[in-house]
Amino acid sequence: MKYSVLSLIPSLGVGLSLLFSAPVLAKPANVGKFFDPILPRLRQSRAVVLLPTYIPGLKADRLYPVMDSEPSEDGGYGIVLGYVPDCGGGFACRFGTITVGKVIPGMQSIAQLAADVRDYLKSPNLPARSKDVMGNVTLANGIKAYFIPWTAGANCTDALVLWEQQGYRYTVGLKCANKRDVLDMAGSMVKVPLPSRRP
Repeated sequence: MKYSVLSLIPSLGVGLSLLFSAPVLAKPANVGKFFDPILPRLRQSRAVVLLPTYIPGLKADRLYPVMDSEPSEDGGYGIVLGYVPDCGGGFACRFGTITVGKVIPGMQSIAQLAADVRDYLKSPNLPARSKDVMGNVTLANGIKAYFIPWTAGANCTDALVLWEQQGYRYTVGLKCANKRDVLDMAGSMVKVPLPSRRP
């Protein structure tokens, strides 16, 4: 993939919540056939393919689903929600992202990632950031996840929700989004899985 999760999130807010928030309730579906152009490529993934049924602002913005890369050997993949059909994930053309990667031994855990970003937030040159507080959240079906708010310097990063499921790490990001919007999108992904087809 052309970017890493860390490039999307230099923004974990203040303190880890010890309790998970109430589960996210699913928003009404608004996606329809939005992902149809990339379904044949997504079905090659070994991961359980999860797609949102709700994308905030989809009706207001003309968006395109763009595969950031072919499904990798371990089944991971990346999708850019782009303002143009050939968006490669750059700031100017990206509305949001969906990334999936296999959890492997030695990989930085979500808790370690949170600690790294908390350290970043102690920087005296901290850019602007969302007022949303980072921390643990509960998605549909009781899945525990972690929310990371956006920060802004020259550009605004994505607000993110990360969780692990069936050996894969799923990340949903929306540029400069508020917590409710990114949680609504992530919650709709968990609720409606699209079974993968193995080769």
